[in-house]
Formats: sequence, C-alpha cells, structure tokens
Amino acid sequence: MSRINYYLTRSNSIMIRKIIKSLTKDEVRSLKLFLNRTNESAERKDIYLFDQLRKQNKGEEEICERLYGKNKNNYYRLKNRLKEDIGRSLLSQHSKATPDQEAINDYLLANQFFRKQEHEIASHYLKKAEKRAAQIHNLELLDIIYSEQIKLARETLNVNPERIIETKKKNRKELNELSELDDLLAVLMYRIKTSQNYVAQPDSVLNLLRDTIHAYSSEETLRENPVIRFKIYHGVSRILLQKQDFVSLESYLKETFNTFEKDKLFTKRNHETKLQMLTYLCNALFKNDKHENSLVCAEQLLVAMREFNYALYDKFVFYYYNILYYNYSVLDRDKALKILAEASKDDVIRRNPINNTFILLQLAVFYFDEKDYKKASGQLKELQYNEKFESLDEAL
Repeated sequence: MSRINYYLTRSNSIMIRKIIKSLTKDEVRSLKLFLNRTNESAERKDIYLFDQLRKQNKGEEEICERLYGKNKNNYYRLKNRLKEDIGRSLLSQHSKATPDQEAINDYLLANQFFRKQEHEIASHYLKKAEKRAAQIHNLELLDIIYSEQIKLARETLNVNPERIIETKKKNRKELNELSELDDLLAVLMYRIKTSQNYVAQPDSVLNLLRDTIHAYSSEETLRENPVIRFKIYHGVSRILLQKQDFVSLESYLKETFNTFEKDKLFTKRNHETKLQMLTYLCNALFKNDKHENSLVCAEQLLVAMREFNYALYDKFVFYYYNILYYNYSVLDRDKALKILAEASKDDVIRRNPINNTFILLQLAVFYFDEKDYKKASGQLKELQYNEKFESLDEAL
C-alpha cells in the first residue's frame, strides 16, 4: 500500500468511527431498519461491522479477519458502503428536521421531475422550495432556485422568466452584500478566536470590524434584515468579550435582546443564539457583581431552554448550573455546594467528559477551600476512576 493510500485509509477509518460515535440511540435504530430494508439477516456483515466499530472491542485487523480473511479490499469496500449508508439513513431520518432541509427536499424533487421532463410538476416543487427558502431568508438557496426556474422557463411557456430574473437580481444584490460582510467577519473572527482568550487585538483590527458593521447597518434595508442583525450581534458581542468590556456587554445585550424579542426575530431556527445571548448576559451580570440580577437572568435562561420541546436543553444545562454556582459561591456557599452536588448527578452533564470533569474539579476545589481535605480527595479519586477519564486531554 502506498503512503498516500495508507493515510487515506487511516483517515477514513478514523472518520467512520467518529460518525458512528456521534449517532444517538434513535439514529442507530433507524440505521439498522434502513440496512435491513432489502434483506433482513442475522448474518449481515454491514451490521456486524457497525456493531463492532461502535463497541470498539476489536481492532480492525480482527474484524477484517472475521469477515473476509486476508481480503482487505472487500473489507474496505464494506466500510465505505457502510459510511455511505449511514449518511443516507441520517438524511432520510432528518429530512424534515429543519425548514432548510424541507426547502432542499422540494428543490431536489423539482430536479428529479425536470430530468423526467415533467415540467409542470417541476415548477410546482420549485415554487414550494422558493416559498420555504424565502420564509427562512436563505439567500444562497434562493439564488439556486431562481437559476433552476430560469432554466425551466426555457423549456415551457408557462413560466415567465422576466419576473424571476428581476427577483434574482434583487436577491443576488443582497446576497453579495451579505457575502462581503461574511468574508470580512470570518477573517476577523478567526483572528480573535485563535488569539489567547481575551488578549487585546490591535486597534486596527477592532476598528475595521466596528467600521464594517457600522457601514452595513447604516442602510435601512440592511439594518432591518434579520440575518444582518444577528451577524452584527455576533460580531459586537465577540469584540466586547475579547476586550473584557463587561459593562458595555451587559448594556448591549440587554438592549439587543429586548429589541429582538420585540421585533419577534427569535425562532426555532435561531433558538441557539437566543440561549447564547442569555448565557452571555448572565455571565456579564456576574462579572459586574450583579449577582441577584444574574440569578434572575438564569431563570429566564432555564425557561428558554425548555422551549421547542427542550430542543437545546442538554446543550445549555451545564452553563445554567455554572451560572448558579458562581453566583451562589459569592452569595451563599452552602447553596453553591448544593448546586454542584446536583450538577454532579445530572445525567446530561455526566455524559460529557469535559463538563463532568469541570464539576468534579469544582467540588474538589470547594472542599479544599473549606479545608475538608478528605472530601476534596474523594472528588479527585472519583474523577480518576471515571470510565471516561482516559479520554480526556493529556494536559487536563
């Protein structure tokens, strides 16, 4: 095997294990139904391979030997096919998970009927896709849809290309403006992210970002665009965090959050941003020694975490406990200990090695500060004996 093929094979092996590890129980169940759709058999090699890679009990050499003996090419083909089938199963299972995916589904159906020269049906699905994409302001997808509608207009008299071309021009103008802002924000955010946490960047970079945001938000049509407004929020909040200007951050977040709520900008699609804003605000209030206000904000965060059927609850529950602990560590040490103890028993937190490590370390530090060295040692031992301890970063 050449060196290039070796690294490609190794990369593929690592990737399929990562994909399998990321699957939820429901996704695993759906995958096995998908794999068994044509021929249900207890001896299916793809399911055996999936189970072994998921359990991680055997090395790939042993699995290959069990399935194909010395024929590694057949094993590699099976593994590649399994990776493709996992992708197809996920797409099928989550085909209606988001408005974006529903719009893409309509677009793909339109393409299918266009190839069959069923132009009327293709037009029907393109209109559906356009409507969905417009509702979620997906300018990139709209640009593709308009191009397909123009292509369809060449094949039928039922579609007027003039209206579509004019609409596409307006969409393209907004898309180009947004793309320019995206490009600049991407570069500047990368520089901020790759610097040391909260280390001041050169004023020229910060001024350039502020000037760009001001230039794009000065136009009424862009300033009122929800996509632009959320991008401005992300840019400004990162600047203030990077500068550790928590007083300005608190003021900015309060005003922005209230304005977004008033204008009904928060939806299921950007719900994570809403929870992020509340988390930032709680932490800014804590940094500004407004502990009671931070706790009130934490309860607002908890209410928001329960929205949309607890869709992002698991992702933010650690931050919620963290906010409670830090504030109560100042206001009420006994209460802070209860918060940590509760968090240490939370199943969601325990499933995440980093979050679980943080809670156990906090408990160890808490008991150490209280000069209860026996309990502090107990927390460290629990951390070391945790089954996921070996998977943590070596430095940690």
